[in-house]
Amino acid sequence: MTLKDYRKALLTFINFPAWKNPVAVTLTLKHVFHSVAGSIRLTSNHAAKNVRHFFNRINRQYFGNASKRFGKRLQAISVLEVSREGRLHYHLLIDRPVHIDPIRFETDIRSIWKSTDWGYDQIHIDPNPDDGWIYYITKYSQKPEYADAIDYLNCHKA
Repeated sequence: MTLKDYRKALLTFINFPAWKNPVAVTLTLKHVFHSVAGSIRLTSNHAAKNVRHFFNRINRQYFGNASKRFGKRLQAISVLEVSREGRLHYHLLIDRPVHIDPIRFETDIRSIWKSTDWGYDQIHIDPNPDDGWIYYITKYSQKPEYADAIDYLNCHKA
């Protein structure tokens, strides 16, 4: 399968028109985490675990125990990239539940992300993205290994 074929399949999988309240989110990560055990350098593994923790917390906030017991989760697509400066960051597409106020949703995203071990202050949220966001997050650049950049463990489709 060529990269072009892979991207086409990915765009079909995402199916942007089916999303009800899409929100475009970029979350950056710290280079180093300082703990009592010492300093730990960020790896893509740490990044994926941190985003999983973020989603667990935000899903629990909105869906309570149903997020764990029944697997109720926000619909989301997660893509890991590396900036030109070498900073890892995630591009997300999250479907905001209709019952959640857009301002509250943005506030919760920022608060929960910053409270994670690797969450960094640079956060960008667009509450009304168009399908250009999907083309942007599936671009070929800034992904050392294109197929591995899509963090399927942190994706959830309704």
